[in-house]
Amino acid sequence: MPAQETAKVKTEVPLLFSKRLTVLNRIGLHLRTAARLVKTASAFDAEIHIASGRRRASAKSILGLLALEVGNGKEVTVTAEGHDAHEAICKIKCFFAKGLGEEESQVKDVTT
Repeated sequence: MPAQETAKVKTEVPLLFSKRLTVLNRIGLHLRTAARLVKTASAFDAEIHIASGRRRASAKSILGLLALEVGNGKEVTVTAEGHDAHEAICKIKCFFAKGLGEEESQVKDVTT
């Protein structure tokens, strides 16, 4: 009778990163900037969400992002979970820092 081998189970701890940002874009997050954010977030495998107040949406959903109604001066929390979550957060922070792709550096990092 052949010996049975026990399979080694590799358990990964999910990586979760979060960053709070204040948007200082004159128009805020609107259709064009939401589309750019979706394109940026979709480049990653991580689950990425943007929260504003009590609302939360996938950063990969244009309609979800628009429903957040993120205007100038609003604080948002970006969370990402997955193997490339840290890279995703950094890229999205950079996107916000570039005025959501429309203006010069206009984002204030509220995390100390």
